[in-house]
Amino acid sequence: MKFVRWLLGLVALGWGLYAAMPMVFTTLHKLGQMKNAPPEAQRFLALMDATPWWVVGVWALMFVVTMTAAWRLFRGGKAAVLLAIAALGNFGIWWVFRDLPVYKSTFTAAELQLDYYIIAGYVAATVIAWVTERSK
Repeated sequence: MKFVRWLLGLVALGWGLYAAMPMVFTTLHKLGQMKNAPPEAQRFLALMDATPWWVVGVWALMFVVTMTAAWRLFRGGKAAVLLAIAALGNFGIWWVFRDLPVYKSTFTAAELQLDYYIIAGYVAATVIAWVTERSK
């Protein structure tokens, strides 16, 4: 079970870092610190402009929750509830954005499909963490 918990910890760490990217770049853009965005980031500028500050705050909170879950998994503590909170928070953010025209125009169909895989991954990791915690 220790191997499973470490693997889940690495997954949670990866998710946290992955989720931090839009939070950091949106914050930098909104604060005017991203004056010369690289060409590959130009398509995200309209979405960053449309992102309200409260969403950035929720992203920051979900980052902290996910990092705390990863730390607890590495240390052998319980993390299923934290993973569930992170999954619900990230699902909520996605739910707010998914129907916005700027969101749909920013991403390709394949990138939009990736959202469903990420949500399924969060649910699977939460269930696996819950099962491993129950088997102790």
